[in-house]
Amino acid sequence: MIDERVLSYPSDIYDRLVDLGLHEHASVVDLACGTGRASFPLISNGFAVTGVDDATTLLARAKADFPTATWRDASPENTGLHSESYDVVVSADALHRFNMQKCVDEAARILRPGGVFAAWWRSQMSEDPLSDECIATAKDCGFEWPSSGLVRGFREFYAAPMLQYQVLRVIPWRTTSRLSEIVADEIARPEIIERCKGGTDLYAKRLKKRLTTRFGEGNPYLGRAYLIYMYSGNRPTA
Repeated sequence: MIDERVLSYPSDIYDRLVDLGLHEHASVVDLACGTGRASFPLISNGFAVTGVDDATTLLARAKADFPTATWRDASPENTGLHSESYDVVVSADALHRFNMQKCVDEAARILRPGGVFAAWWRSQMSEDPLSDECIATAKDCGFEWPSSGLVRGFREFYAAPMLQYQVLRVIPWRTTSRLSEIVADEIARPEIIERCKGGTDLYAKRLKKRLTTRFGEGNPYLGRAYLIYMYSGNRPTA
């Protein structure tokens, strides 16, 4: 169902959404959508997507890049969307920026009975040279490199009374990106923007220099290894 040429995350995630109930005419909410990275494959495959975020800079990029979707400037904790109106709610690498319990409750509220909620995080594997360079660059710039957001685990989800059939899956993922794409990805992270106090130019410049020194000129492709932690659940049908 999903064209793999437009994937921003491993195909296993979107295959899992299909298994859980993502159907051809499903309406989807991307909670804490950022630049639309997670929902880009869904938009490109014709799904009706509504992205919600209160990070206005990232939301502006999503609107510019994916004008066929609907983008809403609102908190993921209180979207203002109608109750029981959507088939699927997704969120990627994001809910730890908010009160996760409130976000889960809000996702359950806007889902139709039987609807699917899925949230996932990338966690870069240990002893990864790219991770080492990002951490060192953050230190050079005077801030601590942010974690994946998995520090607190998934207790907020399993305590959600409005969700059933809760499952946690761990998906290994290896991907390659151009050096320039990696730098752009890093400075688009809300945590990096916050810690750089909005001024990401210095971080980007120093990270590019470090990566070029270590891996070579010419914008090479670099490999990255992740574990994807994917939590899913359904709103009860009765």
